[in-house]
Amino acid sequence: MPDQTAHLEQGPHPDFQAAQEHVSGTHLHVGVQVDHPVSDSLELGEVVELLAKRLGGALPSVWGVAEPLGREWSTADVIALARNRVPGQTRMLFSAQPAAPVEEGVRPFAGELRVARTESGVSRSDR
Repeated sequence: MPDQTAHLEQGPHPDFQAAQEHVSGTHLHVGVQVDHPVSDSLELGEVVELLAKRLGGALPSVWGVAEPLGREWSTADVIALARNRVPGQTRMLFSAQPAAPVEEGVRPFAGELRVARTESGVSRSDR
């Protein structure tokens, strides 16, 4: 039920706003969608690794289908999961190592990889 006392011009309720000391600046959102023909040699995770390395400074370290992300990053495991779920859609999350000391030049990042079977092949979306 909508809060009748809320005013849109005031923005989100204070309970949902980040404390000023936690605001880290801007965030970059990148999305890539690729349609592939069906192939036994289809690889997944390469675009994730490329974007993570170039923009975040490191490869993903953990992944999973729900948080907390508890699996060590492995493109072979990502591919195996997606293939085992065909023809259903698969949604996977990935990120840098949470709560680890930050290495020089490595920025925090997280993302999502979706894979779905289509009439013409396989659709992959990396964000």
